[in-house]
Amino acid sequence: MKIAIFMQNRPHFGATLLHIPLIHSLMKCYPDATIALFSKNSSAKMLFGVTDVKQVHVTQNKVEEIKLYKQFNADMSISLRKNSLPVALAILFFNRPASFSYANVISKAFFTKAIPFDQHQFRAESFLSLLPDTCHKRYLPKLLSEQENIYLMPGGAFTWKHWEITNYLKLADKLQLQYPEYVISFIIGKDEEHYLQSIEEWPTDYAVYINKPLTELFSLVQHAQLVIANDCGPSHIAQISAVSNIILYSSEKNDGENVAKEWFREKPNSLYLVGEKKRSINSISLNTVYESAVSILNKL
Repeated sequence: MKIAIFMQNRPHFGATLLHIPLIHSLMKCYPDATIALFSKNSSAKMLFGVTDVKQVHVTQNKVEEIKLYKQFNADMSISLRKNSLPVALAILFFNRPASFSYANVISKAFFTKAIPFDQHQFRAESFLSLLPDTCHKRYLPKLLSEQENIYLMPGGAFTWKHWEITNYLKLADKLQLQYPEYVISFIIGKDEEHYLQSIEEWPTDYAVYINKPLTELFSLVQHAQLVIANDCGPSHIAQISAVSNIILYSSEKNDGENVAKEWFREKPNSLYLVGEKKRSINSISLNTVYESAVSILNKL
C-alpha cells in the first residue's frame, strides 16, 4: 500500500505538527503502508523523526510536484489542499484507486470521499475527517512517567501572543505551593532565550528546556500531567495527545475565540482562555489561569 498526502501549505511549526494524527491513524490502519508527503514547505521534513513517513517531497514547482507524485504511483491519495484544482486533476488523471479530499468541483464528482472544509473545526480533526471510513481516528497517547510533570511554555511566534514571563513564574510558584509533588519546568525555543535571565533570577529554581530537538519535545510533553502554554507551535504536541492542557489566546490583534475554534482541540481536562478584545493577552488574570489549572489537576 502506497499512500500520498498533499499537505496543507501553511509553513508554521504548529500547523505542520497537526498532520501527525492523520499519519498516525493511517499507519495504525495500514501498518505496512509507505507514506509519502508532498509539500512546498521545508518544515514538512521535521515529520521524518516523529512519524513513520518514508518520503517527504518539498518543491515550490507544481509541475515537479505532480511529476514526483506520478512516480510514487500511490494506491491512496489524500489532498488537504481545499482549493488546489491542479492536485485534484492530477489525482483524477492518474486514476488512483482511492482518493480523498475536501469538496471541490472535481472531488465532489469523482473522488472516493469528498467533504466540505469547516473553518471552525480543529485543524487536525479536519484532516482526520478525510480518513477512509474503515479507519479509526487516533491521536497520540499520554505516556507514563515516574514523576508528575507540569510544563509551562511562555513562547509564541509573536510577542503579542506572550503572556508575561513574570505571570508564568508567579503561576509556577502558586502551583508549586499547592502541589509540591509536581515537578514544574519551562520549555522555551531559541526565540525565547531572553526569558532565561528572568527565570534564572527568580527566587524559586525551575528547570528550563531550551530549543530541544522535536523528538525530545514529544517525549517531554507526552509524559506531562498538564501543559500551560501560549498559542505556540510546541503547544500543539499537547493538543494532539491525551495530555491535559490550558492554552492562552490573545484578542489584541484578532479574535481569540475564532482562533481557538480552529486551533484548540476540545478534550477532557483541557481548556482555553482568551484575553479581552483589543487588549493585551495579560488581561487574562493570573488567578484565572491558576484556578483553571487547579480545576484540572484536582480531576487527574
